[in-house]
Amino acid sequence: MLVIFPLLLVPLYQFYRVLRSYMRYNNAKLYGYKIGHTALVEDKLTFTSNRSGNVNRVVTTRGTINVNTLLYDKLSVGDKVILFAPKQGKRYLSLITLDKEEFHLG
Repeated sequence: MLVIFPLLLVPLYQFYRVLRSYMRYNNAKLYGYKIGHTALVEDKLTFTSNRSGNVNRVVTTRGTINVNTLLYDKLSVGDKVILFAPKQGKRYLSLITLDKEEFHLG
């Protein structure tokens, strides 16, 4: 019986490793699917600093996002936007304005 005990653990451990790698693959695959959330622009903020560059932020009904200067100038308070986030994540990847222009958020 002592010899059989390790022989049972090896297949169980291999099954665990295969299952874990499959779950990791499945989460990575689902990360590619985007879900759109509609939001309204509530406020626009600009932070300046002597040591670093300007940071442009847009406050929406879904939260605050950092945007580049081009998108900051294009948006105004009250605009409707669509924010795209991955299915298995919280960070927004892109933003679409009402004139169907898509901006990728960095």
